[in-house]
Amino acid sequence: MTVSIEIKGNLARLLATENLIIEHKKVDTASFDVVRRVLTLPQWERASETVYDMLVAHEVGHALYTPTRNWIIEKEYFRVPPDYVNVVEDARIEKLMKRRFRGLNRDFHSGYQELNDQDFFCIAEEDLTRLKPIDKINLYFKIGTFIDLEFTDEENEFLTRISNSESFDEVLDISKDIQKYTKECAEKQKQQQQQQQQQQQNITEDGQETEQQVQQKSPGEGENDADIDEDTENPTIDAQDDPGAGWDDESSNTQRAFNESQQTLNNNGGTETNYVELPEVDLKKAVIPFDDILNHLSEHYSAEDMHERYAQSYDWISGMYQQFKHDAAKEVNYLVKEFEMKKSADAYARATTSRTGVLNTSKLHTYKYNEDLFKKVTTIPDGKNHGLVFLLDWSGSMSNIMLDTMKQLFQLVWFCRKVNIPYEVYAFTNDSWRLSKPDAGNYHDMHTDPMVKEWRAGDITIDGSFRLVNILNSKVKSKQNDEMMQYLFTAASSFSGYGVPYPPMFTLSGTPLNEAIITSKEVVKQMMKNQRLQKCHVICLTDGEGYCPSFNRERKYTHSGEVARGRARIGYNTMLRNRTSGRMWKVNEYHFTNTCIECVKSELPGVSYIGFRVLGRGDIRSFTSYFGNGTSSDELQTTIRKKGSVCVRSESFDLMFGIPQSGLNVDSDLNVDDDANKAAVTKAFRKMFKNKKTNKFVLQQFANQIA
Repeated sequence: MTVSIEIKGNLARLLATENLIIEHKKVDTASFDVVRRVLTLPQWERASETVYDMLVAHEVGHALYTPTRNWIIEKEYFRVPPDYVNVVEDARIEKLMKRRFRGLNRDFHSGYQELNDQDFFCIAEEDLTRLKPIDKINLYFKIGTFIDLEFTDEENEFLTRISNSESFDEVLDISKDIQKYTKECAEKQKQQQQQQQQQQQNITEDGQETEQQVQQKSPGEGENDADIDEDTENPTIDAQDDPGAGWDDESSNTQRAFNESQQTLNNNGGTETNYVELPEVDLKKAVIPFDDILNHLSEHYSAEDMHERYAQSYDWISGMYQQFKHDAAKEVNYLVKEFEMKKSADAYARATTSRTGVLNTSKLHTYKYNEDLFKKVTTIPDGKNHGLVFLLDWSGSMSNIMLDTMKQLFQLVWFCRKVNIPYEVYAFTNDSWRLSKPDAGNYHDMHTDPMVKEWRAGDITIDGSFRLVNILNSKVKSKQNDEMMQYLFTAASSFSGYGVPYPPMFTLSGTPLNEAIITSKEVVKQMMKNQRLQKCHVICLTDGEGYCPSFNRERKYTHSGEVARGRARIGYNTMLRNRTSGRMWKVNEYHFTNTCIECVKSELPGVSYIGFRVLGRGDIRSFTSYFGNGTSSDELQTTIRKKGSVCVRSESFDLMFGIPQSGLNVDSDLNVDDDANKAAVTKAFRKMFKNKKTNKFVLQQFANQIA
């Protein structure tokens, strides 16, 4: 039967009351690493829900009650067999789990009954009276309800002590005493066996016959005498007649048989599940600061030869920027108005009115028919502090639309500055790493400096070429902000072929969107801490999806034993987990971006992700596949034709805007020639109102989300 991995993982975390790390792997039995807090569960294909629940509860018992103590090296216990301690400890932790969660009594009872019916302890053909004490104790606490066992007075005392044990020290003492008792019983049985053998030997010597007497015996005589060993002429005692046979072996045969029987439930034909996690990115290495970028762009665009050769282009681009800044003020003011209205409405909705206890003298004359004679006070709670983090796609496919995208970004930045919202803007790239390593002459040198704080097997790989470039932030002065905007506007214009060469060390690259989202987790944490923010919104501006990254993997060579570090591809058998939130997601390599955002958001509850996806020709189907959330591409296409853009919500992006490339550069002014006829004026008015409607739809939805 199929067992839900997510449900069983949540069950373990609920029972343990902590965010355990749950792994489902191709192992024979469940185990718990008390140091790393990792619960490993097998991929069983024939285990029932009851058996699975019992196993999970048992291992969680170890997580809760078995201490991280290396008792084997302790002088007092280092000779105690581990099997003895395991059996006694299993009885103790199962008792404590049943006491803590009363409903588990039924699970343990039904689970062990089911396994006993399948003879998991391999006792169907065994004489239970000849079992070692440790095996009888093991069976008593696991399946004692379903079989008949006989115990000596000493063994009954052990059962009582185990039932009353509360601490791990008691477990060790009991295990040590059981070992001592077993050795004493084995020694007594050995002495009794030697005495019996000696007696048989004496009888043989006293009644020894001469060869002649043996020959004179008639056939059939002496058949009832003791059997004679073929090798020694001495009579032997069958090992099955010895109750203490094999007691010198300091192991629990029933427990080992149980562990071996579990292999029959294992899904050996299944694929090994890979567990990957988001790495902890080192922002000092991954982020290129604002000042470095400003200095680099200033040196490039302020060079004398550049101004001499492209003076006319500089003047034209500068004038275009100033005109855009002037025209954008209307859209920015509209966004500010929508934001303030939404914020005021939200504050009014959360306002509370209470009585002060002071009489309102103006209402005293109404005391006969009005009970409300006290003054009231209205309390309006303070709004939450917000912050914005922008992630700008600096990839080659953005070259034709970079200028229009930059205009949209600038409007949002001016809005933030006008309403005093802290913000940071990062361009994500994997080709501008030279800005932080100008002395790296070899392209492969970038891989020698990982972007993470610590290399760990199973972490998503962050290439050394990846960088977040801090191109704008709210901490700089207005003069520096405007200077940087002009440089960025010039660079974006050069990508569109407007004459001025772009900086060679800030060229367009691939689309490391997933790496940017992973890094945004650390960026948001740092920003919320430094700015004392209560909520933060991450805005992604891109024209495509990121490629699925690989993950770190260790490989051990059998011939040398050496362990090499490498990478592995994320496939369908991969689970993404978050240690902080304790959640796991099945990874779809074609939709990894959505899963990555869900993983980041599970750790940052006060953070939302908003996407601006630029749609080219044929992108509507891809957009629907990623973010449609059940809506067909035809429905989204119809919405785009009516409103100029589309807005959808999903579990990953709280708000995702799909904007056609033609909708980026929207001019909401009335442009009519002086000699235009009536039809041309009508067409211009329609275009103006349609463009205003498109702008207002996007800005209104955006303002509602961040207010």
